[in-house]
Amino acid sequence: MDINQFLVSKVGLKNVKFNDRIDPVTATYHDPCHLKKTLGVFAEPRSLIKANPGYRLKEMPESDRCCGLGGNFNLQYYELSTNIGQLKLENITASGCQVVATGCPACMLQFFDMLSKSGDTIRVKHPVEIYAELLRKYPG
Repeated sequence: MDINQFLVSKVGLKNVKFNDRIDPVTATYHDPCHLKKTLGVFAEPRSLIKANPGYRLKEMPESDRCCGLGGNFNLQYYELSTNIGQLKLENITASGCQVVATGCPACMLQFFDMLSKSGDTIRVKHPVEIYAELLRKYPG
């Protein structure tokens, strides 16, 4: 069971309302191929992001389009992997986000690579990191 799925369906999400006036961080979510297409996990990571009132989820175009890393595909076909990653990067930046979240460490590596090459300041996070920020702020 994926960690996003476990937190949403087994543990349950904490419901917190901010009294403070905040300017939420805009986040977008990338659906990793194995999570959405194989395990059917796509709503749960979004639920974790939405649970944190400090974030506003804005969908990117083609959120389930492959990032191009694909295990060792990136090592064998780096140029092709980079070209696919570049297309994904265009979708990420089109969302106007400050954070791109994904539930796959390999996709995260691809995004770190693509973003660092482009000089973009978009941060890369796992949805659990975003949810953990909420729990640290409101631990009880």
